Amino acid sequence: MIRKACLFLVAFFLIQKVYSLNYIQNIELSINDTLTFSSKNSTLNIKGERLFAFRFLQPRFTAQLKVWPDEEGITQVRVLPSPFCQAVDTAILINEEYYLMFVQFNDIINSGQMTLRIQLTDRNGRNRIEEIKLFPYTTTQIKTYLPDNELFIGEEKVFELFSNLPENIKFPIGWVTTQEFDYRIVSSGSTIRLHVIPKALGKKTLSIQLTSIRPDLSEDKIVNYSLTPLVLNFNVKSGRLAFLNLDRQELTFDEVSRREGIEVQIDNNRLLLLNKTYRIEDQERPGGTLIGELYTRQSLNNEKVLCRLRLYNLHRPTEGYLYIKDGDEARFITNFGISPKTTIQSIKILRNGVDWKESNVVFPGEMVNIRIEGVGMHKAHFKFEELEWVVKDSIVQSDNAVEYRVKIPKTISKKKIFIYNQGENTGSFLQVREYQNPRDFDFVYVNYGTGFKAVKDFTGPELYEKTLKDIVISFDPNKIDEPDKFYGKQYVQITAKITGSNGTLIELENLPTVVVCPGDRSMRHAFYDKTDCLSEEMNLNSFLDKKTYDFDDWTKIRLTFKHVKEKYSDVPQEKTVEIILQRKVKFDIDVSFPSLLTKIVKQEGWQNGLAVSMAMIAQLSFYQKDKIARFRPYKIGVGFLALNAFNFSNNNNARDLGIVILGSVYPTRRDTKLSFPLYIGGGYLLNTDSWFWVFGPGIRVSF
Repeated sequence: MIRKACLFLVAFFLIQKVYSLNYIQNIELSINDTLTFSSKNSTLNIKGERLFAFRFLQPRFTAQLKVWPDEEGITQVRVLPSPFCQAVDTAILINEEYYLMFVQFNDIINSGQMTLRIQLTDRNGRNRIEEIKLFPYTTTQIKTYLPDNELFIGEEKVFELFSNLPENIKFPIGWVTTQEFDYRIVSSGSTIRLHVIPKALGKKTLSIQLTSIRPDLSEDKIVNYSLTPLVLNFNVKSGRLAFLNLDRQELTFDEVSRREGIEVQIDNNRLLLLNKTYRIEDQERPGGTLIGELYTRQSLNNEKVLCRLRLYNLHRPTEGYLYIKDGDEARFITNFGISPKTTIQSIKILRNGVDWKESNVVFPGEMVNIRIEGVGMHKAHFKFEELEWVVKDSIVQSDNAVEYRVKIPKTISKKKIFIYNQGENTGSFLQVREYQNPRDFDFVYVNYGTGFKAVKDFTGPELYEKTLKDIVISFDPNKIDEPDKFYGKQYVQITAKITGSNGTLIELENLPTVVVCPGDRSMRHAFYDKTDCLSEEMNLNSFLDKKTYDFDDWTKIRLTFKHVKEKYSDVPQEKTVEIILQRKVKFDIDVSFPSLLTKIVKQEGWQNGLAVSMAMIAQLSFYQKDKIARFRPYKIGVGFLALNAFNFSNNNNARDLGIVILGSVYPTRRDTKLSFPLYIGGGYLLNTDSWFWVFGPGIRVSF
């Protein structure tokens, strides 16, 4: 009995020696200040190995480590780095008892067998390494919430699973088949989804047993890798139609899609057979309108099936679902749009302050709204050739119309802006036209002898005193277009009307239509058609029968400039230039009756007479300044005066003929035929050989 006791003690001490640490008396690991594990009471013996067991809550965490060396004289303790564990700080000696430090654990779940290596250094500089094999364990839970436990035969339903440590769960690969269910579990990051397809009717239970990567440890130190089974109770009902999505939600119905078909991808389904043709109708019951035929070709690795779809009718998604049928029996449900090929039927333009107008004409530099009307507009993606600034109005887009706001470049070189849809030329285009707006006549100049002056600057009649040699009309093309506004080619009609001083028409001439193109300073200069443009000066005498230098005094030249109405949509401009040949003095021969009662001063003295005298005077008339053909109220002249010209008595001394300088004052009214001017003057009588003075009223008759 004593021998057995001795053998037991020897065996006990041998075992303790085997499972004790060589250089460390004890280690203590503290996690989150709530979990503390010591090598003295947290060890496991698995397959003859002594493991330091500790519980963890997260795959990555920082823990406090205390180390008690097995002997004195240890001056340094440190944790050697490894892929799963690194020291955070330097170990410090606490109260000459133990060393304290913090260590960081990384990805503890997928680190395999973990060994903690601690290096101890004594005062002599000798290093000793202690290896401590670790056994991390944790409690992993998985559960779900069923808002609706109804399932339908053949229909896949997805539920979300929740776990405190989804990284620690081993999920089955692919579908798992049981007698009553097919299921699979898909994990993506922290999200876990359970896909379930029932196969039997009634109240059924699905139990799923999962295992963990890191095990759990019971109170009696039993290692367990199995999780608590996930038990789900379902009420399985008869099948309903599964919805299969097409990879394209809008298809085009044309001759190609009707005869040859379109390649599409549709959701895979366990009940969808390959190499089979399905009918697509617009109602579940038999006899619906045939929308198309779907031929299943092969399965793809993206959970899709490659198919060829032939279309036979149009369909809008808002009109209802489409049914995929095997014969007359509906198998699946889907929905997509089938519309005719996008076709442009009309183009409308909206400019500021103007209503929509059916037109495709645009102008360089302008910003306009464009409305494209036709069929299949809701799926159109139009692009405009050579336009960089295009904004689509998504609110207006419908099956029949789509609107854009575009800016036409000022330097656009093309005359047609073709419209493309999905990279294909639609054949429709915007017509680029040059501006043709009537501009004020500040680019037209007239020179009648005083230098060139813009037609716009003429504000009234121009009075010219000299001989009018010619009238020159010139044009400045660089004045037409402005940097921010284009006017385009100017079509100008010039009319010359020549009238005399009394208003009689002398000549009326319509000059040839003048076309003036914007000059090379214009951004659009290179793009104008300049075949009919005029840049030379025009001489009015080249078009007149009677030349300007032959015009009489007070002749009026009236030049009318106006834009050709047919060439413009806006109101054309019109401007008139009047040039009048002004004179200061008029010379003429005047026959008048200077007096009814004349006071004549002779050498003998005063002589009174009641007889009428007659005068023939070469006289000068003076025009009023800045008035057209209006005389001043006085004249002066030299001539002959017959005294008592109508006295036929025998007293010859009563009549006499004299040379006279005579001044007269006339009324200024133009509409009087008979007037009574006042005369004053003097002269020399030839018969009596004497000087005389004469003054008094007279009579003047004008015709």
